Amino acid sequence: DLTFTNTNGAVFTSTTLVTYTNDPVPVGINAGTATCLSISNVSGTSYRLVFAGLPNKYYQIEKSHDLSNSNAWTKVTNRLANSNGYFDWTDTNATNNKAFYRTYHIQTP
Repeated sequence: DLTFTNTNGAVFTSTTLVTYTNDPVPVGINAGTATCLSISNVSGTSYRLVFAGLPNKYYQIEKSHDLSNSNAWTKVTNRLANSNGYFDWTDTNATNNKAFYRTYHIQTP
């Protein structure tokens, strides 16, 4: 568990996985994960997700409908971040039910 204190003195505790890498990490980007920048409805049940990670690195995207079950994550695709670190994916099977997405760096697909 990691404990954080904000500028107002409030204390927050979080269970966090820390990943070590030799790659340089830009400020604001975790070496092992990517940040979801946007989710937008393309049409009907299709939603486009845009992520920011490390440039020219591969990421696996996973989807789950149940955060209480750690085995509920399903791999949906791998993506290569462009030279600016951006990559996207369109979920063409999104429903009215909630969905959760996560990404993490992989060596190669």
